[in-house]
Amino acid sequence: MNVGVIGSGSIGPDLAYGFATALSKAGGGKVYLVDISQDALDAGMARIKGYIDKAVGKKKLKPAKAEALLAAFVPTREVGDLADCDYVLEAATEELELKQKILAQVEAAVKDDCLVGFATSGLPRAQIAASAVHPERCFVNHPFFPAWRSTPVEVVPSEDAAFTRQMVKTLTLLGKVPIPVKDV
Repeated sequence: MNVGVIGSGSIGPDLAYGFATALSKAGGGKVYLVDISQDALDAGMARIKGYIDKAVGKKKLKPAKAEALLAAFVPTREVGDLADCDYVLEAATEELELKQKILAQVEAAVKDDCLVGFATSGLPRAQIAASAVHPERCFVNHPFFPAWRSTPVEVVPSEDAAFTRQMVKTLTLLGKVPIPVKDV
């Protein structure tokens, strides 16, 4: 499984680290970290490396596994690099127009069965997905902090039962416990 996280600011790197850790226990996969700013990408990857180094220092992760975990990350400034992702989580600034713009870019890049999540606590799923070509695959994914370690995640699922089942299965594989909530 390949996962993309868009936004390398306050929460994106933490989500990416948590997903990579879960994937490393479930057969592996790539985790793409996307941001328009190279500085933000560099800072996000530095934070991820810090988490990995800390785990090695505490003897919770062997150096060889740490190298493999770090190698799973693909930092990029191009949404088009997400073409092979099974799940993309947008974690950019909490602005409706920005989320809709990112959604259009993601939909143009990914395969039709790719799940698209939005890390938001205050924007309605219905409004974000209103402009989508495939709104049935869009859902809200509101993580708890610290995002890389916390397992519960509030989700506003799609109206499509098949995509909702896929979302639950995907989030579970990524080490999360989905808690369905109503749209705001």
